[in-house]
Amino acid sequence: MDILRKMKQGHLFFKEEGHKYTYKGKLVPISTTGFISKFKEPFDREFWLIKTSVKENIPVEILDKNWDYIAKYGTLRGSLTHLSIEHYIENNIFKYEVPKEIHKKDVQKFKASVDTCISHGKKFVEDYYFNGEYTLLAKEYTVGLIENDECLLAGKIDNISQDKEGKIFLFDYKTDKKFEKSSKYNKKFLAPFEYLDDCELSKHSLQLAIYKLLFEQQTGLTVEGCKIVWLNDANPSYQVVPVQTIPLTYDLLRNCIKSTDSFR
Repeated sequence: MDILRKMKQGHLFFKEEGHKYTYKGKLVPISTTGFISKFKEPFDREFWLIKTSVKENIPVEILDKNWDYIAKYGTLRGSLTHLSIEHYIENNIFKYEVPKEIHKKDVQKFKASVDTCISHGKKFVEDYYFNGEYTLLAKEYTVGLIENDECLLAGKIDNISQDKEGKIFLFDYKTDKKFEKSSKYNKKFLAPFEYLDDCELSKHSLQLAIYKLLFEQQTGLTVEGCKIVWLNDANPSYQVVPVQTIPLTYDLLRNCIKSTDSFR
């Protein structure tokens, strides 16, 4: 197939350990998610640790470890959910073991949460793929901004699919606990994305806008649209969330990277 030929991967690879990308054996300086974080107001962890510690009467050291554990808990749940969808789309059975990082007292709660997310993901696959509406072209597909044989930024697209009309779509799986579509406190991203609310919808939409731009640049193919698949155990089923339209250009993305010393 001509599409698959154009999508043939080159020298850009993702390493799960450390969540790093390499291009021709050289470490890529920043990931797409890392890039986006540079345009959000920094979270003053130390300030909020102390403030929360006083409010809840919990030692800062314990609170710090609790926050790290909560973050790890969410990451592990998300990883297992991603893996399950990848298996189900290819009609494979998926089994998992509760990661050793999960505390013994949380095992049943973690398993119930993961099982619900997996169930939502399975329903998504049944609705979108088993009825022939979409065909998977690639999963975990790496894209990068490459100039002068150097990769300045890289990311990984969860799912690239083609619909019955031959149009290409990008899907990104999210297991966020919450999915706000606007900022409750009127917080914005930093320039040049100051028109975006600091919320989950804007963050994920910008991520997919970057993926779309780099994929089209890398392959010469046209992406018809991008979709966020939200899988949360508190919801009755999966939700497919339309992305925001973000006027992102290759020059803007490149200039944002090159003009920011902190990327290196």
